[in-house]
Amino acid sequence: MLMKILSSMWKGLASLGNLITAPVAATARARGTARLLLWLVHGLAIVGILIGLWFLNDYLELEKSVRFPSAFVRSTWLPLLFLLGYALGWQVWWMMRLIRQRVSVSPYPDLDQAWTEATEQLMRNSVSLENEPLFLVLGQTAAGDANFCGSAGLSLTQPPTPRGADAPLRVWADERGVFVSFRGASLLGLQATRLQEMARAAEEASPMEVIATGGEPANAPVYADFLNAEPRDVAVMPTKKQKVESTAASAESTLDEAESNLALAFAEPSAAAKVRIAQRPEVKATVEISKEEVDEALDRLDYVIDLIRHARAPYCTHNGVIVLVPGDATENLAVAQQTAVLMQHDLQQVRQASEVAGPVTAIFCDAEQIGGCDELLRRFPEEHRRRRFGAELPNIPAADFSNIKEILRRGVQWVNRSLASALAYRIFAQRDSFHGDQRREIESNRMLYQFVSSLDRRSDAILRILTRGLYPEHHGDWIPSGWYLAATGSDPLTEQGFLPGVMTLVFGAQNYVSWTEDARRRDRMRNWLTIFGYAGVGVAVLTLAIVAVTQL
Repeated sequence: MLMKILSSMWKGLASLGNLITAPVAATARARGTARLLLWLVHGLAIVGILIGLWFLNDYLELEKSVRFPSAFVRSTWLPLLFLLGYALGWQVWWMMRLIRQRVSVSPYPDLDQAWTEATEQLMRNSVSLENEPLFLVLGQTAAGDANFCGSAGLSLTQPPTPRGADAPLRVWADERGVFVSFRGASLLGLQATRLQEMARAAEEASPMEVIATGGEPANAPVYADFLNAEPRDVAVMPTKKQKVESTAASAESTLDEAESNLALAFAEPSAAAKVRIAQRPEVKATVEISKEEVDEALDRLDYVIDLIRHARAPYCTHNGVIVLVPGDATENLAVAQQTAVLMQHDLQQVRQASEVAGPVTAIFCDAEQIGGCDELLRRFPEEHRRRRFGAELPNIPAADFSNIKEILRRGVQWVNRSLASALAYRIFAQRDSFHGDQRREIESNRMLYQFVSSLDRRSDAILRILTRGLYPEHHGDWIPSGWYLAATGSDPLTEQGFLPGVMTLVFGAQNYVSWTEDARRRDRMRNWLTIFGYAGVGVAVLTLAIVAVTQL
């Protein structure tokens, strides 16, 4: 209670200080031509006030009332008092600025050390943190940031820095922007780390037998010629009921046809196929995160945002947010619900700390862990693996926000059933792809069908994350731009895909940012205080000028 009272008193004193120093602060914060203009107006106002006070001092005959040995001080008593008050105003402004700065003893030295190392490396690589677009990355992939950059096809001018495995944050840059990963300073990053630890523990408890396949021809890439038939590279989520019904009907017919054509796929696969379709143990329970850990993670997130805001002032803190949803988060609804709640808290903290709202892109990474995804990627030419696999999220008006769950449900089903099944079917329908090798064809078709089934099984979890995480009851100023599946593993042929097209979308939406309503409200208040301050100065100068002219 005492801390709350002291905090309220400090906020009141800070508001009073802002009111007193509004004209001074506006002049100090200005940049470029506006700065020169404000300083010119400021200087002319000061000169006018001094002249007016000198005439007022003479008019009131204060030199007869002021008891001071110096005649100069007696004749300029009011101007000198004004100069003292003016200097005091600047001193108060500087003291408030110093008080608001971070204390020398950092509460999170690991974050400071990682941030300093990353920003110094940016300077050595001639990358401007202030002028380049900056994107925040919440969460982490199972394969790490370096493989994420490789999957995204980024032309890195700086690799993820620091490179230590225990780095709480990492910064990397390419020719189009800078990325800051909150792997150890966010709730999603904490959950991803715990999920990976649980998965490793499950693997150690029930290890799988590994069979080396050697140079088996089955591992060679087989490309499908049909991919050149449609140049479309993005799936747009349907919003009209008619389109959804027709899409659902086509999806069901496609699945029925696929199942009939895959009757042979239920034959006993070879040993190589058994190894390739073996899955990581599913995460059955949610991650245990205490209230103290939640508060600390949000405080660390706020601290890093504060570092970024100071480095990029007066420009916006970021140009967009990328949310990395680990593959284990879509294994069941319990983990998905926890992921959605943590995502909501992270985005809310970013919004409050940065005072910036912009596009949010949800990337469901670790797709290489889904059964059959490696076969799907192996059959894709490289140019088609660079395309997006997912859907653009609709911009829901406030009037239709109550129907968001139904809209998202239709869209998720359309992507996970219609789009995925049609894509897989058009690949495994090529009877001559394996040159008569029926066993290889059966194994490939089985894995493609498994991918479609596994992805469809995750639909409810994906829907839960989108509904609760990106579209909470009070969705605020965020602009959900889309959700996409991405393989972010280490093998470029079978574990990386669908991410470069997403990054193109992220870079293209970098200008869709705005200040939050709270930030705009404070900015309007400061502007009005500045206007009133200069208006008061102008009235005082005009009054003194009238008095001086009347005296003459």
